[in-house]
Amino acid sequence: QDGYVVFTVNGTENTRGTVDGHCFLCNAKKNRITSDDDTSLDTDSSFTYGVKKNKVYYLQVKMYAKEEYQVSYKFTKVNEKTGNHKKSKAATIKKSKTVKGLLMAGEKKADWYKIKLTQKQVLRLTVTTKSYRGIRVEVFDKYGEKVYGLDFYHPGSFNGTKTIHSAKWNGKAMKIKPGTYYV
Repeated sequence: QDGYVVFTVNGTENTRGTVDGHCFLCNAKKNRITSDDDTSLDTDSSFTYGVKKNKVYYLQVKMYAKEEYQVSYKFTKVNEKTGNHKKSKAATIKKSKTVKGLLMAGEKKADWYKIKLTQKQVLRLTVTTKSYRGIRVEVFDKYGEKVYGLDFYHPGSFNGTKTIHSAKWNGKAMKIKPGTYYV
């Protein structure tokens, strides 16, 4: 089953827990499928990647100097039934419901979802992610125009939760028109 793997790289007692180098996720041919994941931290460095069932992956570790390090990993299955890479086949997110998505390492695809509003209202989305290489969430109307205030971009590691909502005006969240919106 598809899922995500978390690699943790850390130093040993001889390096006092620190390591200074880079990690890359590679495919079965040992070609890099992720960009430079820097491990220059004083504590454990963790990298999370979406991976496909029955595929072989390698983690390439390169240190700046000859250093002792340790690598461990944990795999978590994800039962994704909703994410679709085409806007035209976007899965519906119902009010107060949660959907799970999984973006694969090395792919430049997005998962599309749609939200149907039956009346003018404030739209709030809560996104929980385990992402090392960044996350971008944007909401578009049916014409493909981005909805002001309903976007979130974090270029680096983001393991947490973020709530976005329709733009605030004078301290109040603005209501948006009924219709279909795409995430």
